[in-house]
Amino acid sequence: MYSALICFIVRRVVPVLGAMVFSLCAYADFDLEDWHRYQLDQFVVYSNSDEDYVQETLTEFLRLKNLVTQSRQDDLGDSLTPFTVFLFDSRSDFKQLVSNAHTAGFYTEIDLSPVLVMYKASRRASIGTHEVLKHEYMHYLVRALSGQNYPRWYDEGIAEFFSTLEVKRGKLLVGAIPEIRASWLQSGPWSRGGLLPLEDVLDFDVTQSSSDNYIARHYASSWLLTHYLNLGHLNGFPNRIGQMSNYLHLVGKGKTSEQAFAEAFDVTLEQMTDEIKQYAGKRRISVLALQHEEPEFSYKKTTVSPHAMGMKLYDLVIRREETASLADELLKAALASNDPVALAVQANNHIAAQAFGPAQTLIETLVDKNLTENRPDVQRLTARAMLGLMSFQPDQAHRLPVATALLEQANSKAPHPDTYRMLTEIYWNSKQYQAAIDSAIELGNRMPSSAYVNFFVGKYLLKARHYDYAAAYLANAANWAHNASLVEDANRYLKMAQYKLDEQQASQ
Repeated sequence: MYSALICFIVRRVVPVLGAMVFSLCAYADFDLEDWHRYQLDQFVVYSNSDEDYVQETLTEFLRLKNLVTQSRQDDLGDSLTPFTVFLFDSRSDFKQLVSNAHTAGFYTEIDLSPVLVMYKASRRASIGTHEVLKHEYMHYLVRALSGQNYPRWYDEGIAEFFSTLEVKRGKLLVGAIPEIRASWLQSGPWSRGGLLPLEDVLDFDVTQSSSDNYIARHYASSWLLTHYLNLGHLNGFPNRIGQMSNYLHLVGKGKTSEQAFAEAFDVTLEQMTDEIKQYAGKRRISVLALQHEEPEFSYKKTTVSPHAMGMKLYDLVIRREETASLADELLKAALASNDPVALAVQANNHIAAQAFGPAQTLIETLVDKNLTENRPDVQRLTARAMLGLMSFQPDQAHRLPVATALLEQANSKAPHPDTYRMLTEIYWNSKQYQAAIDSAIELGNRMPSSAYVNFFVGKYLLKARHYDYAAAYLANAANWAHNASLVEDANRYLKMAQYKLDEQQASQ
């Protein structure tokens, strides 16, 4: 049964002379010493916490990875972009630098790369946080490994299902109620403010994408339906795993959720609703208890200088209006030391402000002084600045060969999603269509969980008249995006792809 289940799943601060304690404006002292970088296959961790806690956190994620991949002969290898994890030892540092919300961690994307940010909390206080972070990592794994366009409810439900993974008495337990969803489940199914009606679970209302209440109810309801279909037979209900498999296959082939449900299940929506109401009313539910061996792993640990760590934190604090002044101070300090990453970042900032003269000066400094050499991050950011400059000033088109060369050099050393994005656009505009599509596909392979990446790749495949593949990527974007505008755009392009597919089929 377990194998059947798995088959469904499948920059930077200030070098000051002397002490390296950072104090700016209204911000409390922030110590940039004792930060380390931990590198292993699918993770890069920056942390000033103790090494034992870093190992414990990595173990949690690797348990999940091993669980999902153990039924496959191949591994994830080098195809996926590694997760970057920022693990703060201090809650106060975490709060003032990256978030003042009532959370112990969050997931985001920076330059199309996955980033997890968290702080060291007590075991009890961090349960909900670890569930959220494992939920996001599960999305990454499911979307990378399955190759199937799951409906939104199952995509969210299966991530919730595995987010509670834990080890007890030598067993790996999967399927417990997520702590952060418990209150919605306790509200009772379909009561006021509780779970959603089954038809709303199956057919997500995109107009509610900005409603935190609706999203939370949809997550809890999706978890319940996923749990019922996968484990209901362990709790006295019919075994519907085979029917669920058929349903998911039909949706993946393009049928609507309603059509697939009617064809795959031997009950009506009303009958299924009654079953799930009974299931939700159970006082206790069984979970999966699996044989378990703790993951073995090794990593490379290096010390990160205060200067370099400050620039890494810049990428986080620049994203929040409340910390914009702190980001400015971090960048100014790094610029004072002629840090190449800071120079490239500032060049891009100048272009955004349409200060083209200073931007050109910085670009020429970076290129003429070979500051980009053997620095993939600097090469990528410098090329981005060049492309931005050309978009405003066509007479700067002579920089295109240099920008292209920088991106190709960067990818040869350290492949990066945003590098592939820029190369896709360059190749397409240069009428190197096959190279553009190859680059777009590689971008999709490296960041398959990103709604925006799926949208971007789908658009280019649509341009290249690969309508079937375009439809698959665009459907992913429409299913996964939490931004109403992106959902709308993805659906608009998806309709174009489907129209062209229908035209092709009619002409055959």
